[in-house]
Amino acid sequence: MLETLGLDTSTAVLWIGALAMFAGTLVYFWLGRSVAVYKENFFIMAISITVIAATAYLAMALGMGRMEFNGEEVLVARYIDWLLTTPLIIALLGILARADRSLIATLIGLDVYMISAGFLGAISETLVVSLVWWAIGSVAYLIFLYLLLGALSEAADEQPDDLATVYKTLRNLTVVLWSIYPVVWILGGNGFDVLPLVAEEASFVTLDVLSKVVFGYILLSSHETLRVYSFYGAERQSTAEEPA
Repeated sequence: MLETLGLDTSTAVLWIGALAMFAGTLVYFWLGRSVAVYKENFFIMAISITVIAATAYLAMALGMGRMEFNGEEVLVARYIDWLLTTPLIIALLGILARADRSLIATLIGLDVYMISAGFLGAISETLVVSLVWWAIGSVAYLIFLYLLLGALSEAADEQPDDLATVYKTLRNLTVVLWSIYPVVWILGGNGFDVLPLVAEEASFVTLDVLSKVVFGYILLSSHETLRVYSFYGAERQSTAEEPA
């Protein structure tokens, strides 16, 4: 079947990733069909995450967004996707926790640093150099986790229970999934190369879909909780118009 379409298995997996991201975007629009959520930052940011990811996967599936370094092909579009979408995920968590902007900025800075380290590892000439960059990125990730599970979660704990529950669900989802990324990376072609290419691609696609599409679905499905606690402009406006 794949041969008839002129696709190899790895490319087919990338197409699945693109279609899943586009499908997630459509689901978000469906969730916003009957509420003013489409006017709010949460909706715009969640939509942006899946649109960017869908675009990156489409480019990779079409054979674009790839560069050769030291005789090895690197999917540059994937790293660009991560650099653009993961800060949005962190920002959404920070907004939910009503955290200080400096804390959110620090988390985003660590995120960008560890993804950049991963890219440098992917374009390295030798396994030793790749391992060095992987280790550096892993240290940044551990610091990231320390702040995410510490200061950011403490800020969320000060919020009403319903709101804190939404935050914790999304935080736990993010921590579990993001912790698997470096394992797949080091076992795949960038590291020890013990994970077949198709398995590596399938792992990244699965992780991306869960950490972006499912994340956004849980967030936007909680729109009533967010509205009640005045996250939406429509709610703030209606409150302001109530007679004294």
